[in-house]
Amino acid sequence: MKKILSKILPILVLLLIVGVALVPEVSRAWLEGPIQEVVNGLFARLSNIILTLASYLVLISGIFLNQSINLTTHIGDIFNSIPALQEIWIIVRNLSSIFIIFMLLYSSITTILGVDGPSMKNLIKNIVMAGLLINFSLFFVKIGIDASNLVSLQFYRAIAPGASESTRIGDSFTAPGLSNVFMSSLKIPKIYQNNGITKGIDVTASIGLATVMGTIVMITAALSFFAASIMFSIRTAILIFVMALSPIFFAGMIFPAIKKEVSDKLFGILKNQLIFMPAYLFLMYVALKFISSKGFEEIFNAGTGTGGGPLGIIFIGVIIQYVIALLFINAPLVFAIQLGGIGAKWVPGSKNIWDVAQGFGGVVGRNTAGRLSRGLGNTFDNLAVTAQGNAVGRAASSVLRNIGVSQTVRGSLTNLEKNKYGSSQSLDDVKKDDKDRSRVISGLQRTKTQMASIETYMNAHKKGVPPTPLQEKAFRDSVSSMDTKELENLRMETLTDPKFAAHIPTSKIDALMKSDALTTQQQQDLKKAREAGLEEIVNPASAPAGSGADNLINVLLKGKPQDIAKLPSKIITQREVAKLLDPAMLRKMVDENVSKADRDTIRTIIESYTVPPPIPGSTLDKSQRYLATNFVF
Repeated sequence: MKKILSKILPILVLLLIVGVALVPEVSRAWLEGPIQEVVNGLFARLSNIILTLASYLVLISGIFLNQSINLTTHIGDIFNSIPALQEIWIIVRNLSSIFIIFMLLYSSITTILGVDGPSMKNLIKNIVMAGLLINFSLFFVKIGIDASNLVSLQFYRAIAPGASESTRIGDSFTAPGLSNVFMSSLKIPKIYQNNGITKGIDVTASIGLATVMGTIVMITAALSFFAASIMFSIRTAILIFVMALSPIFFAGMIFPAIKKEVSDKLFGILKNQLIFMPAYLFLMYVALKFISSKGFEEIFNAGTGTGGGPLGIIFIGVIIQYVIALLFINAPLVFAIQLGGIGAKWVPGSKNIWDVAQGFGGVVGRNTAGRLSRGLGNTFDNLAVTAQGNAVGRAASSVLRNIGVSQTVRGSLTNLEKNKYGSSQSLDDVKKDDKDRSRVISGLQRTKTQMASIETYMNAHKKGVPPTPLQEKAFRDSVSSMDTKELENLRMETLTDPKFAAHIPTSKIDALMKSDALTTQQQQDLKKAREAGLEEIVNPASAPAGSGADNLINVLLKGKPQDIAKLPSKIITQREVAKLLDPAMLRKMVDENVSKADRDTIRTIIESYTVPPPIPGSTLDKSQRYLATNFVF
């Protein structure tokens, strides 16, 4: 509560200063006369739209709350309409009875053996009592739930007379409920219809104040109703669960371990849920009675019965009235949670509904004051830069810096820009998260595009239809751009398909051969598939032998010496492939420790091209000259 007051009081003081000190009579003159009608009329229309939208949010949250209350107060009907729950109870009861039989046998044997005493007498008494009570466990739990719901319904009917108690969702939309009572109790539109306010700017300021405060109150109330509806829904689920497992309550009478670890905890859950609902509805009844009373409205209404008053006094009354209403609306949920709402652990920020409100305030603050301060800060910096262009500007800038004005103004704007406004993130934090999220989405989109290109290419081959050059290029680009993790996540039938494996870059093949994600057998299958795929590229089935060698080196491998040097032996020693190797590729083969036998084969192939002699300056000519002068190869 101290944290809440520490955040409300500065806002209250600021509004009081604005209302009392910063609205002098002379500044109101420009709104007197015909322009007053236009400005106030437009402002009132805009305010009504904003308040209407906020009221819809309260209405929706109220419908959720009404339905969750109706469901949890008819929990017996839900239990009876689901036969599986009764069957679960029977199974748990039978299991508990089996344990009782074993304990009876144990006590009988110990008695026969003479192991008797006060503790054994108590055990036998507990066994007999537990055997009787287990069969009535569901009955006892239902009595407790019905008592809690009966008390809750009395407060619910007192809060919203005529509210539907049907479990049908459609009835929650038509019948009155908490949201209707809340809206009629607060009377938000009446705040700027004060008879004591007659002057133009007074009316404008009053409308603005009512709009801002009314919107805050309604949004906060909606968040409170949403949180309460979640907790009532959790209550329903928990009580159904407890009813189904109710025999365990009395099984703990026999087994101390079960009593400590299960029975006591289950009973604590039941007790908390039985307390939470009547506590919340009782406190909500008190809160709505208070804020809807005529005395509460008249105490803070400065214009009623006084013939009017200055705007500052009206500001004070309205702000105090709204702050009190705000606290009373959220108090039921906070106090009910403290009394027994174990379900609060599943509601984010429900122990303090202000955490949710702060999140909303952070969004508003960042995108208003934060963005405005960023723009003003950039403008201020640009003015400072412009001022350096002449002597007068430089002198003025120096004076402002020396007396600390520049630092104070820029520092204030920076603080407003980086402020989190009660939430957990500043404007820069949100921007960073947005970039990270965009990066994730882009990655998913890229993966989706890659897989579409791969599937199109592979399906074309499976149907015996040659893919188009565009499809083939998209396929090659997709495979070459995939990282090792993406390749590991592919289905093995795709990864080990020869047509796919042949297009995987050599560096990625090396990484996959060292990866723990693939078994040794899978790595061998991938290696064989790649060799078969490369062989198909070099010597396609429907074309002359070796016709694909140029495509292999210049298109698939893009002429990278390190990739070509690591090609399988049966590919790199083919005649049509060897004649396309340039000196850089030959040098790389030595670096990559290509076997001496393969290098001798390649040397023989290249040197054999003498008739006709290679064209001077061609790849073959350069390679022959390189081999003639390089004895290491």
